[in-house]
Amino acid sequence: MSFPSPARDWKEAPLSLDTLCDISNPAVFLFRYGGEDLQFVKKNAVLVVDKSLTPHKDDLVIVVEGEDMVVRRFEDFPKDSNLSVEGVVTRVLNFIR
Repeated sequence: MSFPSPARDWKEAPLSLDTLCDISNPAVFLFRYGGEDLQFVKKNAVLVVDKSLTPHKDDLVIVVEGEDMVVRRFEDFPKDSNLSVEGVVTRVLNFIR
């Protein structure tokens, strides 16, 4: 005589990047990082960026410098700087291989 597995009714919802990264939110966009490695961010990583968030000290942000979009630490940029913060990085998708 065998006993049924106690785990037979346990089901986990499938992983969804749409849900984890909130990609369906119109304020969220993906950004390919092409610079040198940063702490937690490797070259060619995909960054999930939210335009609706207010940046805080030490957040990673996407900034417009001239005609380029670059990743910087938010350090309370001076009011007279011509840097435009385009969004706050909320997730980093690094490629291992």
